[in-house]
Amino acid sequence: MQRCAMGLSLLGLVAWIGSLMFVAPSVGAAQASGLAHLAVSSTGHGTAEGIRVDLGHYTSGDVDSTSESDYQVELTFSFSVSQSGEISGGGSGSYTDAHWHLYGQNGSNGSFDCYPPIDAGRFEVDVSGHAAGGHATVALSIPDATETNSDYDCGANYTGYTTTTHDMADSLSVVGGDHLDISLSAPSSFTLQKTTSSGSSGNTEDDQHIWSFSFTPPSAGNTGGGGGGGPSGPVAPCMNSLTHVTAKPSRAPGGQPIAVRFHVSHAARASLIVSPANGSTSTVASLTVPAGRTTLVWGGWLGTHQAPAGAYKLTVRAAACNTTRTQTVAVTIH
Repeated sequence: MQRCAMGLSLLGLVAWIGSLMFVAPSVGAAQASGLAHLAVSSTGHGTAEGIRVDLGHYTSGDVDSTSESDYQVELTFSFSVSQSGEISGGGSGSYTDAHWHLYGQNGSNGSFDCYPPIDAGRFEVDVSGHAAGGHATVALSIPDATETNSDYDCGANYTGYTTTTHDMADSLSVVGGDHLDISLSAPSSFTLQKTTSSGSSGNTEDDQHIWSFSFTPPSAGNTGGGGGGGPSGPVAPCMNSLTHVTAKPSRAPGGQPIAVRFHVSHAARASLIVSPANGSTSTVASLTVPAGRTTLVWGGWLGTHQAPAGAYKLTVRAAACNTTRTQTVAVTIH
């Protein structure tokens, strides 16, 4: 999605799922094999982080401009499963980052450089889909997610008007957010990525879309053993572990995303913390994730500006089982 500035097309801008509720009413014999393991009125949980980074270059007459933007959102929602397996529900979402950097040359007027402020508020999440055979296909959409900038002046007689885009709504659709296949019998966590390019000659746009989803399905109730209906055996102690922390890429330009992947032994509240070599630390993502492999993403920005060149530490912090574990990886911004 492009923005318009004084007759010149510009980029729009560039973050997750909270609780999901499954309600499985009694089903007929034909559906029992697929849905019977869902406990009545039980609740499933999930988290997600969506990020979009756009890079555009445009020329028009004596004007040469570059537009770099970054959006990040988190969504929370719940939904139910009808007797026929239909899924419906809703929730809310919010922007955790919204940045836009615009710079270039306006002919004899000189060079311009600015960070137009972005207004991106909360929005609703729509949920639909279908469950069958122990699996579900969940469709998410965020049609009311909008990014708005006011009139701006970048200097060198280069100005632009108020515009509103739906870049993150489009991004969710681009990665396939309307067709997410999940298990109803085990937790799942996955990341969907896609790069799109458009334009030609002096007007090009390259967009990166990264969405990470984590789902914990509804509990089927007590599954412990114990013959003759006796009490189940002792529950194994909860031992929180955090392992296999990696960052990809380990070198990136400022304003470009770095995905940090890791493994947790139990469902945990996971945070991603960025520490510059010289500067204060900041938490750039914080999500509830299920046990297993998952991903958090840093968009490559610090505050309202792209991260400057230098060495950084990315720390994953996972809280579970009344303990907190941390692991750190080093990355370089060039």
